[in-house]
Amino acid sequence: MRDLRKRLRVQACVFCLIAAAALGAPAICPAQEQYIPEAEAVPYGAEQPETVQSVPDEEPEVVPAFRELYEANRDLVGWLHVNETIDYPVLQRRDDNDYYLHHDFYGNEDMAGTLFVDGYNRIWPRDRALYIFGHNMKSGAAFGTLAAYDQEDYMRMHPLISFRTVSDEEDVYYAPVAGFHASMVETDPDYFFVLEPFLHEAEEIQRLGLERALAGLGTEEADDTAWDSILSERIWARYEKYLNELLDHSRWRSPIETTVGDDLIILITCSYYQEDGRFILVCRKLRDNETPEMITQIYSGSAD
Repeated sequence: MRDLRKRLRVQACVFCLIAAAALGAPAICPAQEQYIPEAEAVPYGAEQPETVQSVPDEEPEVVPAFRELYEANRDLVGWLHVNETIDYPVLQRRDDNDYYLHHDFYGNEDMAGTLFVDGYNRIWPRDRALYIFGHNMKSGAAFGTLAAYDQEDYMRMHPLISFRTVSDEEDVYYAPVAGFHASMVETDPDYFFVLEPFLHEAEEIQRLGLERALAGLGTEEADDTAWDSILSERIWARYEKYLNELLDHSRWRSPIETTVGDDLIILITCSYYQEDGRFILVCRKLRDNETPEMITQIYSGSAD
């Protein structure tokens, strides 16, 4: 549990000075800008700094629109667009949440880092909730404008977020359903452990393994299926509780509902309202019966 909680701290502001100092890392959240390439401007085959790139659980089927950018850096998982200023590629290194805190898209050392998905998330196949981290830049770059979503008026004026993976033929839209500031210090009254689903799975696997051992059950396929079902039910029950807590923490109420069956992206950057703070924006994927135009109308209050 402690190691997992520490993981969020390591993604320092991203994150904040306290976590960085505790880990012997330099203070982050600089006013420095980073260069992010446009998809069509990446020089195919150009010489780039060497990086050790991670391997996803499944090799994604990269659509033509992303092929050139993907060849420049195979850690690319997609592109995120939020409001008028957040428009960047998103990267991921499996089981590594440090690298892109201090490296740009091409692997150059850069304190501004790059937007990245939590290294423990699975994208292919997709986890129900994906966590995307970015620096809170004073200039407004990266996630420098994300905390504007703590205001309901702003949220309603900017209701569409798109996160298109390298496998998607077109933009995939999300809508904000919760936004709040929280502390990563367990003794702080505003503490909220945003990576809790990872903890739930680890705890339930350990707990169920012990129960199974005490029951003296073998490894027959039927037994495996039954225990897997129990594990799944427990994890989903805890996830539902976690989702309700996310929504309850929000500074405003979303005009659309969210359930455990919805896919989420959770955007996280540093915040200075609390000790070792974060601003957290929870966005849910539009359902099959929803369109961007419909969501815009609902959020603006103009829907019938």
